[in-house]
Order: sequence, then structure tokens, then C-alpha cells
Amino acid sequence: MERSYHITVRVPLGRRSGTLRFIEAGSKICGMLSMLGSEQPFSGTLDLQGRVAFTGRICSPFYTFSYRAEGHIAGDEIFLTVNGGRFQFSITGRQAAEQEPSHELH
Repeated sequence: MERSYHITVRVPLGRRSGTLRFIEAGSKICGMLSMLGSEQPFSGTLDLQGRVAFTGRICSPFYTFSYRAEGHIAGDEIFLTVNGGRFQFSITGRQAAEQEPSHELH
């Protein structure tokens, strides 16, 4: 199953928008985190209770660091705390609406 979220990242410079997309395979997830002008892969786990944890790297024009994100998914919302070196920030988001099927005439 594939999921996509419109996210808000709360960093020291204020709020930034982005996207979080991932594919579930059992309890494992892998996906892409797009924020701060960069899109980077991540991998981790999602359990049946909605607890999610993943690791990856964030690259921006000013810094690059490895991080671990932990949190939970409740309904169509996601709540994460991200820790990476001296950086800590939160991410919240709402699941993107599924795209409507194409109704092409043949």
C-alpha cells in the first residue's frame, strides 16, 4: 500500500511545507521525504498500532545530517519527532486525497 502526506515541518526558522511518501510491505516501509528544498529516501517500520519509525538523511544548502524519526499515524494524520545530531524538530501532516481515476473516452 502506498501513502502520501502533505506535511508541515517546524524548524527553528519557522514552518516549512513538504511531502512524505512511502510504500508499506508488511511492517516495513520505504519512501521519500521532500522538504527544505531536497528529496531524500528513508526506510523503517510501521506497526499495526500506527507506530512509525524510520531513518534517513536530510540535505539542504546549509547542512546534511542523518536522522531518526519516530511517531504515530492516527486516521489520516501523521505526527513525528525527528532527531539528528544537534537538530530536533517536529513534523505533522495529513494524508493526501487519492487521485480520482481517469475517465478517458475510448
